[in-house]
Formats: sequence, structure tokens, C-alpha cells
Amino acid sequence: MKKWLLFGFICVFGNVHAEGENLEQYTTSVYTDHVQHFHKLFKQKKISTFLEFGLGEGTKYFVQHCDRVISVELLCSDDRSWFERCQKELIDYSNWEGIFVQAPDIIKEANRVAHAPGNLLSKISYLKELRDLCDEIFAQFSLDTIDLVFVDLDIHLRGDLVNIMMEKNIPIVAAHDTNPPIHSHRFDKVTSHPQYKVFHFSKGAGLTLWVRKDCHDVIRCLQKTDCIPNGFKK
Repeated sequence: MKKWLLFGFICVFGNVHAEGENLEQYTTSVYTDHVQHFHKLFKQKKISTFLEFGLGEGTKYFVQHCDRVISVELLCSDDRSWFERCQKELIDYSNWEGIFVQAPDIIKEANRVAHAPGNLLSKISYLKELRDLCDEIFAQFSLDTIDLVFVDLDIHLRGDLVNIMMEKNIPIVAAHDTNPPIHSHRFDKVTSHPQYKVFHFSKGAGLTLWVRKDCHDVIRCLQKTDCIPNGFKK
């Protein structure tokens, strides 16, 4: 394992406590308004293994509705305070696993210039390192068991992560904050993939799902909701 992954560790805690549904606590915040859209899918389709890049208040909803939740906190700093706070809140959930990863320097630099004038991001060769980092993370699990990857982390390279997840043939790739303007998290870098259909929920900050075309049951479920097919606009 590369030295910049030595900061990564897995935490598995306690027993799952079933709680009643209360979506209002999620819809009132732009940080968790994606939950209302996932709920529309989860009511119709069981998601066994859910992996998220970035964790927070919405993670509790996911552990209550999925058999297994893996939260990857990828940061460009060594500040573990938010991760440790979430650990304490999720301590009773045996189906939750948390991984803290400090990004390598090249990813930190790419994240720093992501908004800089003149498209400085295109001048930095960071994608190989980002792919290698994802490979190191996924090496800890069986890739075939992951049903959905959710990209909602606190760095600006979300578009690149969406592309990498589609390269890995993940059945469902989702991302938050995809309403315009999308440049803030570089969703403008998301490329069209011939094996995926795109669905967009516009309410709130926006949630977009890229669904592999052979996931017919998921596509049928989404078609019954208020999402917009091909509604994601770069």
C-alpha cells in the first residue's frame, strides 16, 4: 500500500438500531437534500452495498436502508475532526465501515487550482494518481459486491471520480450538488459513457445518477419517479 494511504483505516461498530422514517430532517438542509431522492429509489429497489465518498448527516439514513455502507473520507488535509464526530454518531451500526484517507500532494494541488482562472487544472497530471488511489481503496473490498457509489466529498474533483466509477463498471454512480452552476465541483468534466443512462433530480442542490444500461430494474424504478432522464446538463 502506498505511503499516502497509511492514514486509511476501517472502523466497524455495534448493532443496527432501526429508526422510524423522518425525511424532514434531511430535506431542510442543502447538505442532506439528496436523501429525499434516494428514498424514492430505495422504496422500490434494495441496495445491498453502498459506498460513499464523503460522509455526514445523511449517512445515518443509508445505514438504515442498506445492508452495508462504506464511507470514504478523502481529504486534502489531516483534519480528522469531522470523521471522528461521524464515528461517534454511527457507533451503534454494525453495517457501517469508515475509511479516512489523506490525499497525496498531487491531488491536493489539483484540488487547489480546480477553480483557478485559465483552467490550470488541465496542466496538472493528477488523474493517474486519482485512479491509483481509488484502486487502493477498492482493493479492500470485492468490487463486484458494490451496488452504488455516491460522490459527495469535500474536494472539487467530483467529476473525475464519477468518470472513474463508470470506468470501473459500477452499476449505479450518483453525485450530489449537480444543479447549475456545476463548475464548482468540476462536473463539467463528466464524460458521456455509452453503457450508462443518466437521471437527474433537480429539487434541492441536485442529485444525478448514472445507471448501467443492463440494470433494467433500477431504470424502471427511476422512471416511476420525478427524475428527469438525461436531465444533467454540463
